[in-house]
Amino acid sequence: MFRRRGVTLTKALLTVVCMLAAPLTQAISVGNLTFSLPSETDFVSKRVVNNNKSARIYRIAISAIDSPGSSELRTRPVDGELLFAPRQLALQAGESEYFKFYYHGPRDNRERYYRVSFREVPTRNLTKTQPNRR
Repeated sequence: MFRRRGVTLTKALLTVVCMLAAPLTQAISVGNLTFSLPSETDFVSKRVVNNNKSARIYRIAISAIDSPGSSELRTRPVDGELLFAPRQLALQAGESEYFKFYYHGPRDNRERYYRVSFREVPTRNLTKTQPNRR
C-alpha cells in the first residue's frame, strides 16, 4: 500500500486541532431546529440555553414563508397571527429560559410555515442582579 509522506501526520494534526477547538465553540442551544404546532393547540415554547462563559442577550425574528426549502419566499406574518414573548431574553452563563409562541390565526386546514431566527448578542455590561438583603 502506497502512502504519500506527511499524509498520516497531516491527518493526525488536523484531528488534534479539531479536538482542541471543540471546547471553544460554545453558543446558543435551542434543541431541535424544527418544531411544529399541532392544529388543536395554540401555544408552544422553545427552551434557550446560554452555553457561553459570559452573559448574552437573545432575540428572535419571525417571518412567514410559503414553503420550507431553498427557494422560500419570506413575508411579514399577518398582524397578530403568530405572537411571541418575551421580545428578548438576558441570560447569564449556563442559564436557560423559554420563548413562548402563540398562534392566533385562522382555524382551517391550511398548513402555515414560519422561519424563526434566534439571534445571540454578546454583552459585557450585563451583570447578575442580586435581591436586596436587609
